[in-house]
Amino acid sequence: MAIIGVLLLFQLIVGKIDDLDESLRTRAAAIARQLAPAAEYGVASGNIEVLQTLLEKVAIEADVRGVAVFADNGQVLSQVGLGAWAEPAQGGLPTDRLHQIEYQDRLVYYAPITRTEVVVDDFSLVDERAAQPGSQTRLLGWVGLDVSRNATIKSQRDAILRSLAILLAGLGVSLYLAWRIGRQITRPILALTHTVSRIGEGHLDERVAQTGQAELGSLQRGVNHMAAHLQSMQDQMQEKIDQATARLVYQASHDALTGLINRREFEQRLERTLLSALQQDREHALCYMDLDQFKVINDSCGHAAGDELLRQLALLLKGNLRERDTLARLGGDEFALLLENCSIPDALAVADTFRAEVQRFRFKWGDRIFNVGMSAGMVAINRDSGTAASLLSAADAACYVAKDRGRNQIHVYESSNHDLVRHRGEMQWVTRIQRALEEDRLR
Repeated sequence: MAIIGVLLLFQLIVGKIDDLDESLRTRAAAIARQLAPAAEYGVASGNIEVLQTLLEKVAIEADVRGVAVFADNGQVLSQVGLGAWAEPAQGGLPTDRLHQIEYQDRLVYYAPITRTEVVVDDFSLVDERAAQPGSQTRLLGWVGLDVSRNATIKSQRDAILRSLAILLAGLGVSLYLAWRIGRQITRPILALTHTVSRIGEGHLDERVAQTGQAELGSLQRGVNHMAAHLQSMQDQMQEKIDQATARLVYQASHDALTGLINRREFEQRLERTLLSALQQDREHALCYMDLDQFKVINDSCGHAAGDELLRQLALLLKGNLRERDTLARLGGDEFALLLENCSIPDALAVADTFRAEVQRFRFKWGDRIFNVGMSAGMVAINRDSGTAASLLSAADAACYVAKDRGRNQIHVYESSNHDLVRHRGEMQWVTRIQRALEEDRLR
């Protein structure tokens, strides 16, 4: 719009310049036409002073460069100013009208100076009618008028410069306005594009600032609503994933029946405890526990009764744990207790509390009531201990000795104990025989 306005203004200025040029032509032609009859007397009488005075008055007119009077033979009779003249008599100028010669920077006009001679016939013709008067025009010379077009050219040049200045200013304003308007439009769009890209990358907490513009504002609100909905769905999905993961982790490390940690998790904790004993010279204790008469209850009342007994005993034993103790179900009716930072005498006291609690416990199943006992084997964990597997094996052997010596008691493993050595040897032979049978080597 600004460019169109500038072009229209330029067209208007050019029109005004054309009007100025046309006005100059009209004024110069009028001066030449008026000067020709005024110079008739001076030319006819040869009075150069009259011609000079007349030309000096004309020369003071605006834009007049020069003015001259020529005789009919082209001789200059009088001249004022800097006019550059052609030879009127040799140029074939018309004798009955104004003639104009146009140059780039000036206009030259030649107006003929004529005298009209009237002839009157005093003789009467037949029928006494008067004769018709006659006239004859004679060329006396020319008036030359040289008019400068510099003012018009200067006006034209100034107009062009002004138009260019206005055009450049208009272009500058247009570009600035276009930049401002474009920025107001593109900045929200770029921000919206950036936000959508960030949301696509997984940053669902990203939001676009709302500018309040009608269509774009609706789009921004839509993107924010979409992001909020996606974030809500992701949070819900993540919560479900976390819950499922927690369940899987719990199931992988806990016994499904009793809720105690399982054998796999217990062995990992035993490894860490053994490492602390080796590196930090700490003393811990491992207690291997096995229920007495569990097989009787399981066989007489069924597996459901056995499972319920295990659940109730797990709750009973967990109530007597210290903060750093670990109780696990290793399988069947076998339990293990890991006592960290605990000497053997203190561990025996804790284990005996467990044994006494189990001994006092009465299991009811239907109309039957059962007494349950617990045998336990204990082994110290220190820097002289072997592997986690050897510790479990030693505690298991000590538990076997406790059962063999009458049940419902605790036995501490000692490497010099003959009963334990014999039991461990028997267990090793059983393992060897089973392996030989599997490999079909007994023939």
